[in-house]
Amino acid sequence: ANECLDQLRTYFALNLQDDNIYKTFIEEYIDINSFIDVILANAYCSNWDFIGNFNNLKMWRTYSIDKNNPYADGKWRFVIHDTDFAFRENTNYLDRYVNNSYSRFFFLSQLLKSNLFRNQLYQRAVELMETTFEHQRVFSLLDTMKEALQPYQLTSMIRWGQKNYLVYWGDQYYSVKSNLEYKENNFLSILQETLKQYE
Repeated sequence: ANECLDQLRTYFALNLQDDNIYKTFIEEYIDINSFIDVILANAYCSNWDFIGNFNNLKMWRTYSIDKNNPYADGKWRFVIHDTDFAFRENTNYLDRYVNNSYSRFFFLSQLLKSNLFRNQLYQRAVELMETTFEHQRVFSLLDTMKEALQPYQLTSMIRWGQKNYLVYWGDQYYSVKSNLEYKENNFLSILQETLKQYE
């Protein structure tokens, strides 16, 4: 990761608002699509314990190049890690003025200076809201998870010694559903307004 940061600092000393510099940067160093997906996934679930907290950004790359493997190109890619604070609230952590704003992370704050990056971020969000984050799909997955975990509620209550655990379990389920409803109706419009902060 230190090697990656050293490489990135070279570009951050330049002007990423220049489209050619931005394109060269992402072509050489990172899989920008994987980075955008991780940012949007965390923003969608309002995970405060992410890069605004200087935490929980995991990256990887291959050191050998294999032209037959699109993932073996030496670029840095990013993965979701540690989202146990997901869907507990609806704070917009891409907003540069909130506590634990993702913009506190220097890497992202520099990328947000680029019109191309902001456009890619928003267009990918539109695509995700129609596919991966599609309302009925997400609710179906939530209900499937609830049913799968249902048999373990009593065991969990006994293990942790919490008398009101079953009530808490139900409350959390409905809280997540409420947060998902909010995202369905507001995520794209809020993101669109938020990105204007970086123009």
